[in-house]
Amino acid sequence: RISIIGAGPGGLMLARLLRVQGIRPRVYERDVSATARPQGGSLDLRPEDGLLAVKRAGLFDRFRQHARYEGQQTRIFDKTGKLWLDVGAEGDRAPSEEQARPEIDRQDLRNMLLESLEPDTIRWDHTLDSVAPAPNGGYTLAFRNGRSATADLVIGADGAWSKVRSTALTKALPTYTGVYFIDAAMPDIDVVHPSIATLVGQGLAFFLGDRKAIIPQRNGGGVLRVYFALKAPEEQADAFSDDVLPRGPAAIRDALLENYKGWAPEVLDIVRASEGVEITVRKIFSFPPEHEWKSVEGVTLLGDAAHVMSPFTGVGVNLALADALDLADAIKEGVAGKAGVQDDAKARMRKAVHEFEKRMMARAKEN
Repeated sequence: RISIIGAGPGGLMLARLLRVQGIRPRVYERDVSATARPQGGSLDLRPEDGLLAVKRAGLFDRFRQHARYEGQQTRIFDKTGKLWLDVGAEGDRAPSEEQARPEIDRQDLRNMLLESLEPDTIRWDHTLDSVAPAPNGGYTLAFRNGRSATADLVIGADGAWSKVRSTALTKALPTYTGVYFIDAAMPDIDVVHPSIATLVGQGLAFFLGDRKAIIPQRNGGGVLRVYFALKAPEEQADAFSDDVLPRGPAAIRDALLENYKGWAPEVLDIVRASEGVEITVRKIFSFPPEHEWKSVEGVTLLGDAAHVMSPFTGVGVNLALADALDLADAIKEGVAGKAGVQDDAKARMRKAVHEFEKRMMARAKEN
């Protein structure tokens, strides 16, 4: 009995990889449905980990239907609007498919993984409250909706504030990095704001200055997602959420314009264009590279639950997918064993998962 907590990219990829091996896990997700909330922006998948997991899952052809190979352009500007770097522009030599890091919207990746699983694999509206040893072995999962379940192996793929981690492994919490994002999604950017679309280009742009940033990123369907990145105490991020957002679009626009006062007019046009669109405030948290926990039989983690890091590293989802691939192989070894070797199945699984954890944390430190 294998239970995966969290239906994000890492948890769903693990479920898919296990199904390919003939193992049927159960996934528990706090969202009430697949469309309950926005899933965030665009991701680039690396050939050596994210794309490798997609291929091993047998989903590469479906992935290519949603991927944007033209989304690999990166532009870097200063606050005056001066362009300092333009990589992957039209006319540059395009990377081969083997070297490319194609973009895919997080929602498209999630949908692709969900569609690859039997519908009853996911238990929606199951917010985990605790993981505790069961009287007859394994673990009891207690959910906020009053339901419970049992499992022999519990995998926390439930993000930075993982309940699996906090109730079964360690009380350590990620810390605020000193940066928060104000996230705005602008639809039909090429039609509504063509000058901004031209300035940003076909991929990702950074406007940098005064220890701040404006980071527009092309998403699918004509959407431009913009991250206004501000370095400030946590209280300031909370004040933006609690005091500015409730006052409405004009107040949000004015607060952003004040934060970027003195920046070039064409850059501030991005701020003005965000008025009236959906806005989310996200504080950025991370674990230190040396973070680890004492291995516990029957419980493990992957992705942000194990090693949440700043999005500026650009590797979070790739590491989560690499973790999923690595753990799927470890579980396969734990279930089947090695040919010609007679050993205890429980000890075999314990060792396989423990070795996975060591590889996972080493991989996170390298990135």
